[in-house]
Amino acid sequence: MSIHDVDLARWMLGDPKPLRVFASGTVGIHEGLRACGDVDNGIALAEVEGGALACFYASRTMAHRHDTSTKILGTAGRITVGLNPRRDRVEISDASGVRNECVADFYERFEEAFVREVDEFVEAVGQGRPSPLVLRDATEATRLGVAISEALRRRRVVELA
Repeated sequence: MSIHDVDLARWMLGDPKPLRVFASGTVGIHEGLRACGDVDNGIALAEVEGGALACFYASRTMAHRHDTSTKILGTAGRITVGLNPRRDRVEISDASGVRNECVADFYERFEEAFVREVDEFVEAVGQGRPSPLVLRDATEATRLGVAISEALRRRRVVELA
């Protein structure tokens, strides 16, 4: 889980060199994951060159369904993206309180993005132009993701530098 979050963090931080990672997790509900060496709730911290930190939280147990959000914390403020996984812009207020319906799953939340991504790739191939994605980005995100998985399994800091 979370390789796209790793990729996004690399992009948002300007593709810095990762230095070290630590990860921890637990099995709270899905016991079958334990046999695979996996968890249903995990957190990872990555330190990168220049002193920035990236924190990743992944859960397979969100009671309110699918949740994908990003927080960027800086010395002058904070930006939050997608904190509430709203299905639409409808807000319901009644005797139970104020609420909204959330998207059911990953596919409902990102269906349009998936279609756009495929369309862009097909168009690039059809026009003979290079893909906007490069192999190095995938390789680096994977390298960081593997290090996070290793840190989770070994329960220790993994050095990348």
